[in-house]
Amino acid sequence: NKHFESLRKSWDTLAGERGYKLTVYRSQLISAIIGVDGVVNVASLLFDTKEEDVVLTFSNDLQELPVVGAVTLDEQ
Repeated sequence: NKHFESLRKSWDTLAGERGYKLTVYRSQLISAIIGVDGVVNVASLLFDTKEEDVVLTFSNDLQELPVVGAVTLDEQ
C-alpha cells in the first residue's frame, strides 16, 4: 500500500514536454512483497490479470491512479 501511495504522489511529474504518465513496474511490486516478513520468494505476480508493467494515463480524457485492490498470497 505504501508503494501505491508513493506512486500516486508522483503522478504529476511531467513526462516529456506535454503529458503525464505513470508506470507501475512489476519489479518494484515484487521488491515490496519480498520486504514483507515471512516472504522469501515471488514465483508469479499478476497485476490487473496480466504479467506485465502497467502504464497509467493522465490526459484531458482519462485520469488513472494506482489503487491497491485484492492481494492474495499463496503459501508453498
